[in-house]
Amino acid sequence: MSKQERLRLYMQANDLSPERTVIVGDMPVETEIARNLGLINVSIVGGFVSEARLRAAGSDYIIHDHHELLPIL
Repeated sequence: MSKQERLRLYMQANDLSPERTVIVGDMPVETEIARNLGLINVSIVGGFVSEARLRAAGSDYIIHDHHELLPIL
C-alpha cells in the first residue's frame, strides 16, 4: 500500500478534513500526495532534495526551519 493510500485511509477513518490537514515533508512526493488528496503542503528545505526542486514541485509553503511552521498552522 502506498504512502498516499495509507494517509487517505487514515484520514477517512479519523474523519479528517483535507482542507484543514497539513503534510510536511522534504521530498516532492509529499507535495504530490498533498495535491492528490487536497491537503496543505509545507516543504522543509535541508533534506536530500534541493530547494529548487521543492519549489518546482509547487509546494504551498517552503520553510527552512521547523520554527517557521507555527505561523503557517
